[in-house]
Amino acid sequence: MRSSRTRRMAAAVVASMTALVTAVVIGTTTTAASAADGLESSLEDRVRAAAVVGEVAPDDWLVLGERDFVFKIWEYAQDLSEVRGAAELALVNCTTASFVQCTVFIESGIHDAKARDVADQVRDATAAREARQIRQQALMMLEIAVTPELLLLPDRDFVFAVYQRATGERVRAAALTAFGGTAQQQRDFITTGVVQAREQDRIAEIEADQERTEAERQALIGREARKRAAAVLGFVATEAQLVISDENFVRWVWNTAAEPTEVYAAAMAALRSADPAAWKTFIHAGIHEADHRDLEAALRKKGEQDRRRVSAIEAAAEAAGKTNLARAARAALAGSDTDVDYFLRVGQYQVSDNECANPVLGTDTSGWGTLSSSLTATRRAATGHPAAQWEFAVANGSATTAGIYLPQQRVLPGSVWDVGTDVRTPDDPARARMEIDWYNAANTYLGHTNGGYLPVGGTAAFTRISGRFTVPAAAVRANVLLRATDLATGGLFATTACAYKSNPTPDVQVTGVPGNGTGTLSWTTTRTDIVDWNVGRDGTDTRNNGPWATDVAAGVRSQQFNLLRNDATYSFILIPRTAAGPLTPVSVSVTPSLNPPPVDGGGGTGDGVEAAVRNGWGTPLAQYSDEFGYTGRPDPAKWSDADECWSNPHASGGQRCASATTVDGSKLVMTGAANGTTGWLQNDRKTKYGRWEARVRSRNTASSNGRTYHPLLIVWPDGDKWPEEGEYDFLENSAPGAACAVAFLHYPVTSGKTQQEKAEERNCGAPLSEWHNVAFEWTADHVRGFIDGVEWFRYSGGASGTRKAMQAMASGHLTIQLDNFDGTNMTPAVYEADWVRVYSV
Repeated sequence: MRSSRTRRMAAAVVASMTALVTAVVIGTTTTAASAADGLESSLEDRVRAAAVVGEVAPDDWLVLGERDFVFKIWEYAQDLSEVRGAAELALVNCTTASFVQCTVFIESGIHDAKARDVADQVRDATAAREARQIRQQALMMLEIAVTPELLLLPDRDFVFAVYQRATGERVRAAALTAFGGTAQQQRDFITTGVVQAREQDRIAEIEADQERTEAERQALIGREARKRAAAVLGFVATEAQLVISDENFVRWVWNTAAEPTEVYAAAMAALRSADPAAWKTFIHAGIHEADHRDLEAALRKKGEQDRRRVSAIEAAAEAAGKTNLARAARAALAGSDTDVDYFLRVGQYQVSDNECANPVLGTDTSGWGTLSSSLTATRRAATGHPAAQWEFAVANGSATTAGIYLPQQRVLPGSVWDVGTDVRTPDDPARARMEIDWYNAANTYLGHTNGGYLPVGGTAAFTRISGRFTVPAAAVRANVLLRATDLATGGLFATTACAYKSNPTPDVQVTGVPGNGTGTLSWTTTRTDIVDWNVGRDGTDTRNNGPWATDVAAGVRSQQFNLLRNDATYSFILIPRTAAGPLTPVSVSVTPSLNPPPVDGGGGTGDGVEAAVRNGWGTPLAQYSDEFGYTGRPDPAKWSDADECWSNPHASGGQRCASATTVDGSKLVMTGAANGTTGWLQNDRKTKYGRWEARVRSRNTASSNGRTYHPLLIVWPDGDKWPEEGEYDFLENSAPGAACAVAFLHYPVTSGKTQQEKAEERNCGAPLSEWHNVAFEWTADHVRGFIDGVEWFRYSGGASGTRKAMQAMASGHLTIQLDNFDGTNMTPAVYEADWVRVYSV
């Protein structure tokens, strides 16, 4: 290893740099190399490294020290996960005493990592393409329209989509079974189960047709087999392919299949046999068995590639002293290919090696520092700690508050982390808390979450200070902070033994929902030893009152904070308390807003999360749309309301009355009274096909007695013939403010009783007591529903001997209803609409 060298200067770089910068670079190089006794990268190396992350290295990059240059690369790597990971490993092992690892990274490590990123992208693209091809085959076989949205769904959602759209009884039954099964059962259904169930449906249909001769039935079975075989190759069989001889059909498969695949080999073997029975067997079953072997081979290949990646992670982690990550990688390698895949996608980000109860603090200061340059920091031997040998200590001078940066942690959005460290303030009792700064992949600051203050004893003994934090959307990095307050003047504040642990099943979970000038903290727990809760917020409200907290009883599960500043971010903090004392504070960040944004998929803003905006529906029809910027009865030019009053059509008792629906100057308000009196409203646009979107919310206004109103949005048939003309209840819940949305879509029927499809929202966000944008699209091809701009159901076709296609209603109009299905003695409720917008198709 060379002890020093003069940086070589590439001609292009020399031409772009001033003589002054060149002199500074050469001078800096000689000094650094002599002092560090290690390698140092050349200008050419730095230019090449910067190019990897898509940058032309500016002059100020070229004069940086080794570690600072690697940090620049880390900042600009963005989506190059292998490059970022390699940079992080280099930074961990690169100090002011020895920068060899940084030099190696700049010269060669970054290029090796980029090659791994490229290989990963190619592999992931190949795997994604193969998965799309398999799904396309399944959809084509079932004669379901192939759309990009269907091809990109997760396996479980794709199975459910097949269940919704397929017409065959056996396919739907098999899909329902797979939907409730394991991930492997869902993959098996997509790859082979669809084929088997479809064949059973077709055979049953053909055999049930007693008017056909046996020869005709066998011919139909053969045609269906060819359709399925063509779908394996991604084709819809033409009429010519359906009538050619079996031998010529197998020859077409052989000429079309990719070489060397199992499908190609099986077709060639069938042709070589010159046996008509072998040709028929191949068309009916052999091609599907071969296709499954191709899939298994692709999965094995992916598994082998994934294992090589995990092995590389394990080796790099072991070399860098990241024992927890290395241990988790070995555990994944000892498991199935599914375990390995999970580790690569999720598991590696749930592992922390920030277990700082060891001498690393004495030799590597990376990640540790003070929040203020006025603080004096030292790393000193820890005394009185059962495990740690070193502590990070600050002398606070005259300040009563002091803060320390702890090591950073990679995270995944939505994950929950328990973050803790041991603290002491030997000169006086104080309080301390954990805090987090959040950053995204582009190193953009996303916000801050505070934990709750816990008491520190004021002795030489250590106190555990901890916090539980939910990672916000888009965050990939947590900057961990420790803050102490109420410190004695000139006192010591020391910490050690930090530990960050991912918590997939926390015993106390919180959610924060923003409102207009308000915020609501809700929580659940599996613990049974809670005696009470301390719940509070930080920040300053609209009356300039600072942080606030209160104690609530053990059975309470929510707290609303009022008079908050819109667009200011608050930390809501919950501290569980048992008879033995306080537990880990649990925190969540909330930003109130005039139009609160969605939280975990719920609560639309009304701008940008509308289906109309996301799907380009154009300008609302002003003649029928309403923003409700007036007072009194709904605009009679747009709406027809109930007479005062008429009987409840659903139950004995209760009425629909016009006075129960009013406009208050900013929104429509429909009330349901305890005596069963409720509202009803009809939009005057009558149309065949259309689009509607409404921003609505609902809630009980008294404690539920079990008899609750049903908030609905409906497209009702203009002919008032039900069930003959169908009905589209694109929002229908059995209680106001429900956690998840429900819809019922009724087919127009030709005979018999009503026939319907029920859609239930999954991955529900904020409850329906919060504002949501609920939309419905009806075209000649389908009906589909949206919540906050995201499609959550779609139906098309489905005609049978007793019903028409789902989308075949003759003409319809929008109604808003707070329905009463129980008569009298109802739980009072309110149903509100911020706006209603109507669009043409």
